[in-house]
Amino acid sequence: SHLLNLPTDRPRPQISSHRGRFCPLALGPDLTQGLKAIAEDREATLFTALLSAFKMLLYDYTGQKDILVGTITSGRNQAELAGIIGLMINWVGIRSDLSEDPSFKEFLCRVRKTVLEAFEHQDYPFAEIAERLKLHQNPTEVPGVRVMFNFLKSSLVGDDFASFALAEKDRRIDLGGLCVENLPPERDTINFDLHLMAAEIEGEVRMKWYYREDLFEEGTIRRMTQDFKNLLAQVVSNPEKRLSEIRRRP
Repeated sequence: SHLLNLPTDRPRPQISSHRGRFCPLALGPDLTQGLKAIAEDREATLFTALLSAFKMLLYDYTGQKDILVGTITSGRNQAELAGIIGLMINWVGIRSDLSEDPSFKEFLCRVRKTVLEAFEHQDYPFAEIAERLKLHQNPTEVPGVRVMFNFLKSSLVGDDFASFALAEKDRRIDLGGLCVENLPPERDTINFDLHLMAAEIEGEVRMKWYYREDLFEEGTIRRMTQDFKNLLAQVVSNPEKRLSEIRRRP
């Protein structure tokens, strides 16, 4: 199956409540800069390097070598759309093959190629792709995609990373007679099993791991964040290390 089957603490409900919470994770400057150096060596971005490591973690948890993770595009890659008000985001699926026991460097090159190809077609509506591929499942879930990954511009996140929101000084924006104010939600909602959001702030990657309360306990996700940090430490210290040689915990 193309669906990622992460081990859950509770059975998957027929109808999702979409209740979500998050666990924070900061990688620290050394780990961040080490990962950036490996990415630059392969002409890849930090987004692609983090996504590659995240997919390795998902393989470790699921045993699935065909890993599909979604990401969000702004839908504003054409200059004439920049000034239009409205929500134009689109989902893009990034599918990767972890067969043949690749090293991190090898897998990073695979993911980079797939990311570039996927973004060439980012304007094609995801809903139409799902319909053509008959990716039908639970009607309260996004078809085909259970896990998401996004890398946000630092200008869109709070200075203290308390929330992915505009910085306090930018909460009100004057658009020439129209005043827009950012209001954080009373409760986090999520459309996916797991949604990892990341940004580089002050020289380090900081993350929020959003998860569905229907499925996961907080302790499970906290362990997963530490497993991810440990995986990154291993691939940064030795990017030639193969997938089978990476240990989940020290």
